[in-house]
Amino acid sequence: MGDDDVNFVREVARILKLGSKVIILPLYIHTPYCAYATPDYYGKGYSPPQAKKYIRRDCMGLPSSRKYNAALIKERVLDPIKSHGMEYKLLLHRNKNEFGNNIYCYFY
Repeated sequence: MGDDDVNFVREVARILKLGSKVIILPLYIHTPYCAYATPDYYGKGYSPPQAKKYIRRDCMGLPSSRKYNAALIKERVLDPIKSHGMEYKLLLHRNKNEFGNNIYCYFY
């Protein structure tokens, strides 16, 4: 929510020892840049104004959950990683069935 993603990258750059690794999992991707909020928070200004807004009805208490598009993940996560002198490696998993039944994973 907010700038938590950018702030997280900055904090990792500050505390990570040389040669160390951090894994950021998951980064949710969607075709449009969007945000999901539960009905108790929907429309109350927690989601970014430029994001397409959706209501998540399977739970409660979620102010906003960002789903990046390709341009936004580059801008908010990958570019800051590079600007702080770190490197990244993107891994993409396309076969939901390999995760098993007890792992949450949504594929289009």
